[in-house]
Amino acid sequence: MSSVLAALLTALLVAQSVPGSTSSARNRAFVNGRVFNGQRFVAEPLYVTADGLFSRTRPADAEVIDLAGGYVVPPFGEGHNHNIDSEAAIDRYLKAGIFFVSNPNTHPKQHSTLHPRFNSPSGVDVRLAGGGLTATGGHPLFVVQRNIDRKIWTEADGEGAFYHAIDSADDLARKWPAILAGRPDFIKIYLLYSEEFARRRDDPAFNGWKGLDPALVPLIVQRAKASGLRVAAHVETAADFRAAVRGGVDEVAHLPGFRPPLRERPFYPNLDAHRLTAADAQEAAQRRVTVVTTVSDLLDATERGRRGFTPPDSQAFRALIRNNLSVLKTAGVSIAFGTDNYDKTSDEEARTIAALDLFSPLEVLRMWSVITPTMIFPMRKIARLEPGYEASFLVLDGDPTRSVENLFRIVARVKQGVVLSVPPSPARVTE
Repeated sequence: MSSVLAALLTALLVAQSVPGSTSSARNRAFVNGRVFNGQRFVAEPLYVTADGLFSRTRPADAEVIDLAGGYVVPPFGEGHNHNIDSEAAIDRYLKAGIFFVSNPNTHPKQHSTLHPRFNSPSGVDVRLAGGGLTATGGHPLFVVQRNIDRKIWTEADGEGAFYHAIDSADDLARKWPAILAGRPDFIKIYLLYSEEFARRRDDPAFNGWKGLDPALVPLIVQRAKASGLRVAAHVETAADFRAAVRGGVDEVAHLPGFRPPLRERPFYPNLDAHRLTAADAQEAAQRRVTVVTTVSDLLDATERGRRGFTPPDSQAFRALIRNNLSVLKTAGVSIAFGTDNYDKTSDEEARTIAALDLFSPLEVLRMWSVITPTMIFPMRKIARLEPGYEASFLVLDGDPTRSVENLFRIVARVKQGVVLSVPPSPARVTE
């Protein structure tokens, strides 16, 4: 697909939409596109009905849109971020082709005052976890304190709102109704250095760097499942990973080793504590756990020498991440892209993972456009360009199975049958 054809296609689609917004859904036939079937691209039309679904047959009075040889893929997902809080953020996600976003740990206010473009054809579809479950003094305590210091929050926005301190089975039973009252879309739990739980539990030096008693994980998962909710676990170490997987969680929200502990030197006093084994990965695969990456920020920091990182730090961290991803891949664990960086989206994570040279361009495409969205919304018919599924897709100016760079050459976006118009360049999101 030439740049000239790409420009013509973009102009055609924008002409049918309202600038800065969307067109309406209608019966359409998208022709002359190369459509991703999960493994390869095939030349076939896509039929879309006015209710925003793909159709097996061409609808009556269908408007014809020529895709000019473009490569059609499902839209992308962001498996872990906390920056969906403005028009600029929504537009930035749409610009990157990211239609589905998971926010694991939110304030109840975010549920009661949803942005009008959330979960609509004109914006992004979001999943909000509500307040996370941790131990007294555990992470995310420092997030709350930072917002209190900024005069954004008060103490009332901490325990019982942004997080719930669960130190025993009795705490869990007593606080569970309040947790559900926050209307979470899923449950987020925190495990931090669970192999040292007894040592850290009552030591204020570890405030913000500890989490739940790992023995509570199965109890939390049982309650969540009974309420129809999935569970995602924040982890730091391989021991946390094992406790989460054996406790029955659905998602592991970080790759172990994604950040160094406290502010110690060396940054990883015991690097092996963060290293996954083949047995760890095999158990996660057997239990069908999805692992979210969140490594781009620290990998970038180490390679650029930011935050005091040295070349040996960078080499050690890169080797750790490559090991953990490699054993997960070998075991067949589902890997999703998540960034956990307020100023970035999962396009940065996709580039970072691709640059590790562990995954083929086809695998990167599937991780970003199939595994991540279906992790976020497992009950929805998304991430497949087939009859009966939601008619959401991107058109790329190049084959992404040949080069990962083609994932970022988006010339058109369609969401639930609606042609999107987005700003010509991403708006920068700042704290």
